[in-house]
Parts: sequence; C-alpha cells; structure tokens
Amino acid sequence: MYVFVNNEPHGGYYAFHQLCKQFPAAAPLSWFMTIPPVATVGESIYEYVAENRDRYFVCSYEPNSE
Repeated sequence: MYVFVNNEPHGGYYAFHQLCKQFPAAAPLSWFMTIPPVATVGESIYEYVAENRDRYFVCSYEPNSE
C-alpha cells in the first residue's frame, strides 16, 4: 500500500500511519504508531500480513443467481 502526502510517498506501515492521521478518531492511534518500539513491531506485523494476505484474507463475490 502506498499513500502520497504532499507528493511524498509513504509505503506499508507508514502509509497506514498517514491514513490514520487523516481521521480525528484515529489520531491517538496515529500518535501511538510513532513510538519507536511500537513502530518496529508494527512494521514486522504489517510485513507478515502483507506477505500472507492470500492465506488469511480472501475476498470473493458471488452474485445472486436469479
């Protein structure tokens, strides 16, 4: 995932961080994500989920057959 803020690209965990900054309700989460130990763990978790998204997250669409 990539997000561009002021023409500056942010990828992965930091793209998610930038998205959280855009919503007032997520502002505390955004701040929490900047703490170094949290960011380090968050990067690892984000990479794991991104590498295994097909294993855990499956999207499917089955239209009604009428």
